Amino acid sequence: MKKFFIMLLLILPLNIKAAEYDIKSADMKITIPDEWFVFTRENIDTKEDVEESKKELMKKFFEINTAYISAAKKDVELVLRTTDDVDYASLSDYPDEKIEEIASDLGAINKTEDYKGYTNKYKYILLNNKSGDYYMNIYATVINHKWYLYSFQKKSEFTSAEILENKKIIDSIEYTIVEEPEKKEEPVKEEVKPKSKKKVVIISAIGAFIVIAIASVLVIKKRGKRA
Repeated sequence: MKKFFIMLLLILPLNIKAAEYDIKSADMKITIPDEWFVFTRENIDTKEDVEESKKELMKKFFEINTAYISAAKKDVELVLRTTDDVDYASLSDYPDEKIEEIASDLGAINKTEDYKGYTNKYKYILLNNKSGDYYMNIYATVINHKWYLYSFQKKSEFTSAEILENKKIIDSIEYTIVEEPEKKEEPVKEEVKPKSKKKVVIISAIGAFIVIAIASVLVIKKRGKRA
């Protein structure tokens, strides 16, 4: 984590200020405090004082991880990743009990019992766990048939102030909802009942995705060290 953060500091000019980021490629806007250094798919090419080789490295990171945001502050990093092809349009289509079931499965795969539903303007699953040397504070939701996975991660435990700041960043998010074609008029009725197959496949994909993404970050860190 620290090595990747150092790489970010080397790539980013120190005078960058962050505010609201309009990430059209992910149909969303997010506000991140000024002290964070922020890369998005949209802003890489606008950074005139970043070397082309460093821009290419960050583009590769986004591509490998299906990621849209990589932001860092001190020893905390935030990465947004997505997965496609979810059968339902939005996690908010589900009642809270169903979200608790999905959260439970996701917790089991990630070997943690520290999970719960979280609701602001949208419904999320909030998951806290430790993966290798890293502490994870993860918010997951489904919008427009995609899982959005916001992974805050660091090498030591999160402070209460950091947990609060993470939550405020999540609360700032606005999504552009893509209108459904007429055929999906019965969102989540009895068809969701055969949860055993579809739900487990979706949750397994998320669990694997989190692990693979973290491994990919470590690989990129090692490459950055050699460069």
